[in-house]
Amino acid sequence: MSHFTLTFYFLSGLCALLTFLFKESKSESTSSDRGQSGKDYKNFRLNYLIVYLLVMTGDWLQGPYVYAIYKSYGFDLKQQAILFVTGFLSSGIFGTVVGSAADKYGRKKFCLLFALLYSTFCVIITSKNFYILLFGRILSGISTSLLFSVFESWMVSEHFSRGFHSSLLSETFSMATYGNGLVAIFSGLLANWLAEHFGITSPFLAAIGFFVLAALVITVTWKENYGDKDNSKETSSLTQALKVISGDSRVLAVGAVQSLFEASMYTFVFFWGPFLENYHKSEEGLPFGIIFASFMVSIMIGSLLYGNLCGSRNIPLSDIAQGTLLLAGVSLLFPLLYPVRHI
Repeated sequence: MSHFTLTFYFLSGLCALLTFLFKESKSESTSSDRGQSGKDYKNFRLNYLIVYLLVMTGDWLQGPYVYAIYKSYGFDLKQQAILFVTGFLSSGIFGTVVGSAADKYGRKKFCLLFALLYSTFCVIITSKNFYILLFGRILSGISTSLLFSVFESWMVSEHFSRGFHSSLLSETFSMATYGNGLVAIFSGLLANWLAEHFGITSPFLAAIGFFVLAALVITVTWKENYGDKDNSKETSSLTQALKVISGDSRVLAVGAVQSLFEASMYTFVFFWGPFLENYHKSEEGLPFGIIFASFMVSIMIGSLLYGNLCGSRNIPLSDIAQGTLLLAGVSLLFPLLYPVRHI
């Protein structure tokens, strides 16, 4: 058993222990609201969670092997960086408009568009042509913007249109977040198994199946909903956002901190694969899926710790943020201060 697998088991055990220790009973108000909403709310929540977890599974399946598949095509780090940056740039550009466009033309339609675009990317990535892959990264960026905007917008709008209590919304988000962590771990393990048995492109092709299933559920069970048409213009949305930023320095500070943190995070996302391969001397390939699943378990551990620190311990969010940033910085410095010859 490799130390990568042992690390995964250790982190999984720690996550299970923290889940047990930090488990909290539901509040009386939430229980009361759930009882009033009854079966209709539970059916609605289940319907949304099925779709959400299907699309997230398809998304997570690709994570472990993006670097590995580009390397297998013979692309160097510079070419891989261009592909990665193209995806991020596409997401940044289209992310400013997809939300308002979905509000105007229909969120259900844009959820189906997501499934189409992301499935197309999963087919394109099997090509070894750099420029075709570049086009695929543009589609991937658009899909990412849709994934983290229209599904949630549809759910929130539908939640209130059906008359469910606002307090139940946090329960849906909580279950979605926890379920997302579980499917991320599952996806890493599944991707590892698929790559070992069917080749490095198989996780991407398998993701298409999850997107198709999600699209079928959406088509059959979801109703169309729209946003406020008075606020659906891209220019007005951007202008309003700029006014909020300029009018409150705290918003600008939070945005700057998040941008800097995510910049370092995405640097890690790009380099963890080549960094580990540089020190991996075994004839067997790296188990990217197992390593990725370990990252996902770590995210769940962080989520559990955050809930405990700001919940029962009532530690200020600013203190938690400072501690998190300090820990993240030390974590990135550690491999440089204590280099290893091989892993």
